[in-house]
Amino acid sequence: MSFPDKPLAHLLGANGPIHALAYSASPGTYILTGSADRTIRLYNPFPAESQSFASSSSSSSITGRFKQGAPAAPLPEGRLIQSYAAHGYEVLSLAVAPDNQRFVSSGGDRAVLLWDVATATTTRRFGGNLHGHTSRVNVVRFAGEGESLVASGGFDTTVRLWDARSGSAKPVQVLDEARDAVTSLVVRGPELVAGSVDGRVRSYDVRAARCVVDVVGASVTSLDVTRDGKAVLVGALDSKLRLMDRGERRVPQD
Repeated sequence: MSFPDKPLAHLLGANGPIHALAYSASPGTYILTGSADRTIRLYNPFPAESQSFASSSSSSSITGRFKQGAPAAPLPEGRLIQSYAAHGYEVLSLAVAPDNQRFVSSGGDRAVLLWDVATATTTRRFGGNLHGHTSRVNVVRFAGEGESLVASGGFDTTVRLWDARSGSAKPVQVLDEARDAVTSLVVRGPELVAGSVDGRVRSYDVRAARCVVDVVGASVTSLDVTRDGKAVLVGALDSKLRLMDRGERRVPQD
């Protein structure tokens, strides 16, 4: 699969740096952005190809919108569909539920918020002063069967799991093995993979209460797991990418 090497559209409206991006779930027609101006925005980057946010059929691929070698043309402007405002500080992370009806956000205000897409309102605020993160929340993801859980990782070195269906303000589980800020999370079924500034990648089996630690050797800034789950691609503060073989618990490439 080839990717375009030039911009396809402008998404305008943010009044500060954009810290978070998330495509809508399949077919990925729409884009959410989270900005330093404390606002989340929903865009249709290609209004001419408009679909329902909850649609399950794809109209075109990313390669279909851009032909290599085609004459340069003015960039189209994406259409701003909705703005979502409830955070008190910058928005740092976004995740969209597979049904495209909900998304979750986190930010510098220590908040983890669950949103209803259609009404542009928050339906849950996880944590609060007693049970929430004590500092900025760097990353959020849906987890559990039917996206019944929300996982959040923060500057306070913890990963917290929240029940998205109940009204409880307490996390159902707190993972506190990290010794520095948690920067990244990937969820694969019952497994949660977390990267942190202490230079570790921790793989949790939430059902078995088991944690496997891989030492990277540099502060982890981002990570992703391959589709087959056999390797993890890790970005670090030393400007290197590392492909970690999970089966042999080693780092074969950097």
